[in-house]
Amino acid sequence: MSRWMPCWWAKKTLSSASAVDVRLRLGRRAVAHARRADPGSFRLRQYAKGSPWVIPLIGLLLGAVFAEWAAGVEGAGWLPDTWQYSATTASSVLSSVVGSMAALLGFVVTIGVLVVQQATGTLSPRYMRLWYRDRLQKAVLATFTGTFAYAFSLLRKSSRRPSPTWE
Repeated sequence: MSRWMPCWWAKKTLSSASAVDVRLRLGRRAVAHARRADPGSFRLRQYAKGSPWVIPLIGLLLGAVFAEWAAGVEGAGWLPDTWQYSATTASSVLSSVVGSMAALLGFVVTIGVLVVQQATGTLSPRYMRLWYRDRLQKAVLATFTGTFAYAFSLLRKSSRRPSPTWE
C-alpha cells in the first residue's frame, strides 16, 4: 500500500511506514524551526496549549464583555415589550444561573479528575496532562465560566441601586 505525500519536495509515493517516518521528522524540524524563529512566542503558545486555565479565563472575560454590551442594549428600544421584567424577577433568575453555574463548574472539574483517576487506576501527572490539554474540556470550562461571568455581571446591574450598598 503506498501513499502520496502532499509536500512540494516529496512528489513520490512512499510506503505507509516511511510516510510516518517522514512526517515525524518533518514535525520535529518544524518544531525546531519554530523554537529558533521566535522562542518567546513558541513558549507562549506551548504554555497556552498546556495550561488548563487560559481558555476558561478568556471565556470569563468574554462573558463580562457581553454582559456590558447587553446592559447597553437594554434601553435601545428595539427589544419587544414582552422581554421587560421587573428587577426582582431578573435578579432571582440571574442568581439561580450564577449558583447553578458555580455548582456545575465544580461538578465538571471533579468528575473529570475522578474519571481520569478511575480509568487509569492512578492519578499521575502524565494522565492529568492529557486532561489539561483536552480542547473539549477547556471549551466546556470556558462556556461555564463565561456564563457565570455574564450572569454575575448582569446581576450587578439588575437593580437601580448598586449592590451591595455601603450606606
